[in-house]
Amino acid sequence: MRRAVLLLMIAVVLAGCGGGTEAPTEVAAPTALLAATPVPTAVALPEATAAPSATPAEPTPTHAPSATATLPPPATVTLAPSPTQPPAPSPTQPPAATVTASATPLASWWEVISLLVGPGNPGRLYALQQRRDRTYTYPDQTRLLVSDDGGQTWSPFAGALPAKECVHSIGMDYALLDALYAPTCQGLYRWSGSGWDLVSPRDVTQVAVVYGQPQVLWAVQTPDKGDVVIRSDDGGATWTPAATGLVHFNGVAVLGIDPTNAERLYAIIWPKYAGSYLRRGNGSGVWEQMPAPNHDTVIDPGMAIDGPTGNLYVVTSLTPYQLWVSRNPGADLTKIQWELLHDLPPDVWAHLLAAGPGPNGPTLYANLTFIRQLGGGFIDVGPALLQYSTDAGQVWTALPIPTGEK
Repeated sequence: MRRAVLLLMIAVVLAGCGGGTEAPTEVAAPTALLAATPVPTAVALPEATAAPSATPAEPTPTHAPSATATLPPPATVTLAPSPTQPPAPSPTQPPAATVTASATPLASWWEVISLLVGPGNPGRLYALQQRRDRTYTYPDQTRLLVSDDGGQTWSPFAGALPAKECVHSIGMDYALLDALYAPTCQGLYRWSGSGWDLVSPRDVTQVAVVYGQPQVLWAVQTPDKGDVVIRSDDGGATWTPAATGLVHFNGVAVLGIDPTNAERLYAIIWPKYAGSYLRRGNGSGVWEQMPAPNHDTVIDPGMAIDGPTGNLYVVTSLTPYQLWVSRNPGADLTKIQWELLHDLPPDVWAHLLAAGPGPNGPTLYANLTFIRQLGGGFIDVGPALLQYSTDAGQVWTALPIPTGEK
């Protein structure tokens, strides 16, 4: 279902409905959770488009281009000098991003739905995969892989997984190696070093741990269970509501703690039709709507937070997808700034997974998926393959993580 909502979101965007500004007044019934997104193999990303006008407007309907579509080079703008003013410089655009390879069609595959970058430089990578097929109705199967060489080789996690048929995601205390948490439909588990211990019987979909304070846990649960965000100050033994003012449609898609400030949290709510939105919370569980890039354009329900800086990365989800960063996401709401890093190709769907140190410096990780127009309003979405970028999203390269039956 998680995948189905994202596919509905893509279909609405490509059909020209676009996203609008939100005006939520009541909470819609939950639609059930999605998984991460599908992706290609080796990627270098296309020319960024010009910044939007200062006045927000309804998005212009867009049409999904073919898989071979390429972006034209950016136009050069020259301003005529006034009699008393020196010539104004031509505006500069972020460098282009281009896709150099597409994903191989597969009948079924293993897709990364949750990725962690552990402590160290580079840190161990933990990838939770879920099995998919072309209809996204395959029975739930999950597996946890680890890599200690930046994702070049992978092996099964020594402890396997608890309740492996219904593991929603993985979380960790980034202060310790292998301090893993597994939210499942049978409760929240913690890895002890030799096995998984049940720390709470609650069915939660995500957990975030305050750095070095494993007794302080934040968790996400589905709207039918009450407050969509809850907090524990005793390691999961008891929980209190932590969703004051958190306006949402179908619950929370992703939750993260600012590595530079444990009293600041970020969340993306699940989409309503074709729109996901940002929220920011404090340590008391009070939330507010956070401005998104490009005049509050709807965003993909994935984000990445850089540990050393606290920079927040998101992707806007109107064609073409665009990668944005805020270097001051904790500022006063009226002073938050967003910087466009790159346009993605018009036939690529991007879903951010994580950020962290890698063998070649700070690294972004994402699922990149090719979308092919079939005609008659139908689209074909290829399998998601894990990609990484060491230059803030301009060039993407596929990681050789197993996606087949082995």
